[in-house]
Parts: sequence; C-alpha cells; structure tokens
Amino acid sequence: MLDERAAKEPQLQTGKPDAEILANASWPKIEITQSLSASLIGDFNSADQLVSLIRSMRAEQKVKPKQTIELYAPDPVLDLLDRVNGYVQILAGIGEVKPLLEAPSGDSTVITFEGTEIKISGLNSDIDLDAQKIRLEKLIVDKEKQINGFKGRLSNEGYLSNAKPEIIEETRNLLASAEADLEAAQSSLANLD
Repeated sequence: MLDERAAKEPQLQTGKPDAEILANASWPKIEITQSLSASLIGDFNSADQLVSLIRSMRAEQKVKPKQTIELYAPDPVLDLLDRVNGYVQILAGIGEVKPLLEAPSGDSTVITFEGTEIKISGLNSDIDLDAQKIRLEKLIVDKEKQINGFKGRLSNEGYLSNAKPEIIEETRNLLASAEADLEAAQSSLANLD
C-alpha cells in the first residue's frame, strides 16, 4: 500500500544527483578577526558568578521567576555591570541597579561577591535574618577552609619547587580572593547583629 501511494505522489525535482546524506555542504569556517581579551573573558566569568549567586539567593528566598529585584552594589561591581551591558540584569531578574549607599537598611539581603558586599532587596517582604546568619556563617567556614588549603599549598616546599610559576601565582590570587570574600562575609555577619 505504501508503494502504491509513493508511486502516485509527485516526485520532487531538484536537478541534483541522489546522495546518501541529506546535507552535503561543508561546515562554515568562522574567522575571528578580533581576539578576545583576557579582561573581557574575566568580566564574563565574574558576571556568571554574580548571576549564580543572585539566582541561588532568589531560589533560597522562593522569589518568583518574573519578579524583579533591586541590586545595590559598590562602584567596582557597578563598573562590571556596565562592561557586560545588561547581561547580569537580564539573567538574574534585576529591575534596578543602584549604588550601595542607597540600599535600604532593613529589608535587604547581603551577599559577598569578589570581596565586596552587595545588597539585594525585593526578594520577599519578610527576610529571614536567622537564615542569612546561617548562610553567612557557612560561607565563613567554607572560606576559612579554602584559605587554609591555599596557605598549606603555598607553604609546601614541594609544591613551590615543582609547580609552574603561573600555577603558584594563580594559587596566590585565589588565596587573596578567598581572604577578601572572608572579610566581606565577616563584615556582613557583623552588620546583621
């Protein structure tokens, strides 16, 4: 029955020879005329981290996906947001971005990002201070473990003599970043009391 129906249907005339594969064009060749700068890649890596932090905070506070929030950030973070041109705002559901000094004192949640304190408001009307304290205490413990690990590596003679200089420098940078995050988290926890 299928053969009868196939015989009755008109055949598509393409003028091309039959082939075993449907597509026979080669893959496009993309020529990158501009090289991506390390700072641009760093900016988007930082932006991704910020989006992840904000999304996890939204999930923790059970904020609806379409509900926008306000972000209050220090100048370095505001500069990052400008450089990535709305990327964070769109992916994290941020309605307004304002300087940290304009943050409301009572109903904002504090997060630490790259050694700075950022405040978010508009998550929920009743912010659970105990949950924030628990989250910050856990973050402090995690950062202390990271710092001890990095310090342990940097004090190990075997690591210092065998590792490449760029790996050692990366470990030092990670240590400095973890110390800045720890300081910001401790400051945020002190401000909650």
